[in-house]
Amino acid sequence: AADELEPPDRLLMENVVGFESSQSRDALVGALRARGFAIRELWLSPVHVGVPNQRTRYFLLARRARVAPCRAPSAGIDA
Repeated sequence: AADELEPPDRLLMENVVGFESSQSRDALVGALRARGFAIRELWLSPVHVGVPNQRTRYFLLARRARVAPCRAPSAGIDA
């Protein structure tokens, strides 16, 4: 049953630049923080992670506080 499923420990979301100033983003971040997630937001060109696309995108990384942090590639990432 769906009520028996464990929620995820990590979340990666990608969207267009500009999402970071939207009401949808505010609602999402509020809901994640209320459920114990730590949030990191950044703008990144997919080419930095091996995807041949030069368009800068908005990324939201979230993890539950009890989960060890993930290591992101360091080359070319500015937050």
